[in-house]
Amino acid sequence: MPERLSLDEISKEKGKRKFITVVSDLDKSSLLEVIDSHKSEEIIEVLKKKPLKLRENVKEVSVDMWGGFQKVITEVFPNALIVIDRFHVMKLVNKALNKLRLSLEQRRFEKWLVAARCLFPQTARTIAKYLDQICNYFINGTTSGVMEGLNNKIKLILRQSYGFKNFQLMREKLLACLFS
Repeated sequence: MPERLSLDEISKEKGKRKFITVVSDLDKSSLLEVIDSHKSEEIIEVLKKKPLKLRENVKEVSVDMWGGFQKVITEVFPNALIVIDRFHVMKLVNKALNKLRLSLEQRRFEKWLVAARCLFPQTARTIAKYLDQICNYFINGTTSGVMEGLNNKIKLILRQSYGFKNFQLMREKLLACLFS
């Protein structure tokens, strides 16, 4: 029974806004489930079909900052700690810092460091909103690295398959290739 999971979304087709949700076992680096939706209610519906004993065993779930994952984890995995993956936090911070850095001359950049909170308030608000879950990373060092690796494998399988006639065929192929 897995104790540490990761949830993430991946596009069914490159450039399209049609997402599937993938669930992985972080300790086994294994794909557990593929869900034909990225709507929290539909993800909850699929995951609640798993036995409660299995869901109660989950201790941590690593995710990005999409708000729907918070709801899914709270409703489906009652004993799980929500962990915001540090990669996504740093991506957010680096994007804001780089945007600002590009707009400033290097002599003024040192001043910026002092006033950083005032200069990227959106990033600061987002970090404040998820601060508890971000800090949960420091308990066990849980990240979504395994999930990101699986996502790359999924994308490769989807490219090599030249598409699928329906979701069920895609799901079966992905689970056959990546479930261990």
